Parts: sequence; structure tokens; C-alpha cells
Amino acid sequence: IGRSGRPYNGVFGLRLDGVDSEEQYLGDLLTTTFRLDGDGLTQRKRYLPKSYCYAFVEYPVKSVGDLALLRRIVEHYCFYDTGDDYRALSKQWDISGVPIAPLPRSPLSTLTVDWMGIEGFSYAAVDYRQEIQKTLDWIDRTNDEAFRLILKSEAELFLFCDKLSAADHAAFFSRDADAYYRKRFAQLHSSAKRAAVHIDGTLQGISGQVAASGADCAEALTTAPVGETATGRLRDEALSRSMILWGGMPASMFTKSYSRTDIERMVSGIIDNLSRLRPFIAGTADQLPPDAGIELFRYAVQLLADQGGN
Repeated sequence: IGRSGRPYNGVFGLRLDGVDSEEQYLGDLLTTTFRLDGDGLTQRKRYLPKSYCYAFVEYPVKSVGDLALLRRIVEHYCFYDTGDDYRALSKQWDISGVPIAPLPRSPLSTLTVDWMGIEGFSYAAVDYRQEIQKTLDWIDRTNDEAFRLILKSEAELFLFCDKLSAADHAAFFSRDADAYYRKRFAQLHSSAKRAAVHIDGTLQGISGQVAASGADCAEALTTAPVGETATGRLRDEALSRSMILWGGMPASMFTKSYSRTDIERMVSGIIDNLSRLRPFIAGTADQLPPDAGIELFRYAVQLLADQGGN
């Protein structure tokens, strides 16, 4: 939110109409201030050169009073059609694949990822429950416009970019996300569209809740030895025989910290449990790190092709 450039947003884009967004760089520190009618929210992020990304050091919402300003800012969200971008990318893929279009973050993840952080949200959810609920509902209503564009689009596959993790979200999901997911999945399914949910953290206690909400797929599933769940337990944790499981190949295993023997062990774990895992898509969880060895990745792909058949 508030960054320049042209990220791939699938079938919709987002502007903050009427909200001034000012960026200041000081060394590796990026300070962004969102101003509306003389009031402002300020966030700070530090650039991490090893991972080529920014990490929050200060979230915009720091007090209960900031939630009221956030709701006013959310009122200025303007979703617009980017179907031409989607069609251009789809044409580039041609027969090689199908682009997956992002969905707006759920209200829960909007607060925990973009505006408050999990610590700030956790305290506020207890101390200022009414204000949190009002803000969640506000974001939900605002997302209606994005879903209007989504449902009429030609895209068929979507992704909830929610960065769920059991450690952060399992205790909040039933109260703060379940109804939203059920509503949005019902809308998508009624328009013959399907969606995955991005879970790139711990799994025990969250994947089953996601499946029960109507999710078609759980994506970026990080297994042991990086995650806490063994490959053979993924289907049991999901509590569902129909939800597609996507992942099982922790991305950090493709760095120099791991060997070909480790890769062989990881692939064997997938192959040995394939009958229990299906429907299953083997994939990295999450993105390959900048220092990943692409040859290790190719080796894993070849092992899967050789041992997995179809």
C-alpha cells in the first residue's frame, strides 16, 4: 500500500484517492506517512539486503485512536479494473500455465500484516474489541468493490495473499476470518472460480480451519525440517480429503545450508506419502531465497519427475 511501481495485481488495482502518501529514505530506512485531512499515520521499514526486501520496524497503527483514522483512509480505497494486465500476462503464458490473480487481503490479515502487526492486533483485539470489530467490518465492506471486479473478470484462479500462520492466526481465525472466508468462497464458487489460501507459516491449528471455510487449496505449505509438520501429516492437519495441498518443499532447503542428500530425503517424503496427500501439488514454500541454488531446485524437480510418475 502506498508504494510506487506496477506490481502484478491480477484483475484489480488499488489507489488511495484523496490520501497523501509521502516517502522518505534515510540510509536503509524507509518512512512512509499517509495523510488525510491533516491527520497522519506513519510507518517505517528497514531494507534487508540479504533478502532484498523491507521489514517493518514501526507499524502505522499504534493506538486505538489510530483505528478511526485508518477507517477513514480505508474509505478512500479505490479499486479499478486491470483486466488488460491479466490478459497480457495470460497471453505470455500461453500453453505453459495459467496466471493466478491475487485477491485483496482479508480484514484480519490487512490489520496483522499491513497496518498493526500481530502484536499490536493481539493486544487491541482484547483491550478494544469493539473498535477492532468495527475496523474489520469496514475493510470487509470496502473489499466488496474489489470482488465486484473479480467476479466479472475472466480469471478463474485466485489467491488469498493472507500470509496465514497457526502461530499468529489460529486463535483469531474462527472469530475474525471464518465468516469472511465463507462469504468470499461462496461468491467465487458461484461464478465458477476457485482460490487458494497462502499459508506460509506453521500449520497445526490453521489448515483445518481454512479447509472448513470452503477453501479450494492451501498453498505454500512449509513442512519439516523447516516447518513443524511432517509431510505425511499434511492431510491429517487439513481435516479434509478434498482441499488441494500445495507445497511440501521448504524453500530454504534449496540454500547452501542443505545438501543433495537432504533434497533426496525431502522428495522421498513426498513420494512415499503421495497416495495420502492427493490431491497435491508439489511446490516451494514460500519463495526461493536470493541465495538459493537453482541447481538444487532442478535436482528436486528431476527427482519428482523420475520417482513420482504422474
